[in-house]
Amino acid sequence: MQLPFNKKNSEYLYNLMDVGKRHINQCDTKAILHNLNNLINLYSNKFGPTYYSINDCSTGQYLYISENCQQITGYPQDYFYQFGLKGYHDFRAPENDKFLKEMIISSWNYAHKLPKNDRLNLITNFDYCIITGDHYKFKRILDQLITLSLDRDGKFRILLAISQEISHIKKPDPILLPGASIHLRRNGSHHLYNHFTQDFIDMDTLTEREHEILSCYGVGMNSGTIAESLFISPFTVQSHRTNLYKKTKCKNINQLKAFAQSIH
Repeated sequence: MQLPFNKKNSEYLYNLMDVGKRHINQCDTKAILHNLNNLINLYSNKFGPTYYSINDCSTGQYLYISENCQQITGYPQDYFYQFGLKGYHDFRAPENDKFLKEMIISSWNYAHKLPKNDRLNLITNFDYCIITGDHYKFKRILDQLITLSLDRDGKFRILLAISQEISHIKKPDPILLPGASIHLRRNGSHHLYNHFTQDFIDMDTLTEREHEILSCYGVGMNSGTIAESLFISPFTVQSHRTNLYKKTKCKNINQLKAFAQSIH
């Protein structure tokens, strides 16, 4: 299932980006926390329980993490301050860990190929499975990472992370692959991660019909059934499928179906 990134919640996320950048540039930590707390509370009321953190990628430490992190992860603030960003390794579901590491590395590599202004105005989403620190139960988490500043070399430095439990949207099953997407503010485009190629796919290059056919593969339909349901010929489905191979970088129908299922 592809998690929604639409005008309803992107408006709040871009507001958070603008407020965070303004105060980061002024080095005004108190103002950051005050303004972000107000916006996060508004975000939580709209989209469910949310905690947030401000992360320094250059040191691997949390500059701040909200108290309600324990409500969702089962781990207190002190845990995150003590272990920094590496602390996440302790509660990620082992079945997800290998794929999540590959996905994060691919995300950073992909993002750093973008123009500097795009890196300053993008939101990266990761969804994955964790094991909570209190009751040892599985939960599905969505992290939405908002760029606040880059270092002198143009690499990510300060990120604002908005974290939510999304088990009600996507099953908290550690067997399910983690997911990732990158959203560019400049043109509203969104890029989805393909585990087979370890690369991101610009979904805006797909036509409306190709999106339809990909969705059909995502719910388990075969080419013949797709042709019948869309009232088109099998040859037309085959033609769209060939284009989908090129655009999604999938090598065969099994990879295409797996990719479609991972995003729907």
